[in-house]
Amino acid sequence: MNYNIGIGDMTTGIDKDGMDKYIENLRLNLLEEVQKTINDVTEIENVIKAGWQGVACENFLKNFATAREKICDDLSNEFEDVKNRLSELQANYFVQDENMVNIEN
Repeated sequence: MNYNIGIGDMTTGIDKDGMDKYIENLRLNLLEEVQKTINDVTEIENVIKAGWQGVACENFLKNFATAREKICDDLSNEFEDVKNRLSELQANYFVQDENMVNIEN
C-alpha cells in the first residue's frame, strides 16, 4: 500500500513520513521540553531551602518532586494516547484512500 497519498505537486493528502515527523516533533516538545521545564526547579528549591528548614521543608520538597513526577508520567500517558489515536486516524485515511480506487461490486 502507498503510504504517501498525493498526486504530483498537490498539497492535499496524507504522508506517512510527514505524520511520523509530526508525532516526533510533538513528542520532543511535550515530553522533553515541557518535562524539562517542569523539572527545572533549582531556583524554587533554593528559595524554599533558604526560608524554610527542617522536616517540613524536606517533606515539602519530597512531595513537590512526587507531584512533578506524576505530572510527567501523566504527560507521557497522554502522549501515548494521542500517538495511538493519530496512528489510528492515519490507518483509516489509508484504508479510505485504498477504497476510493477500488471498484465496488
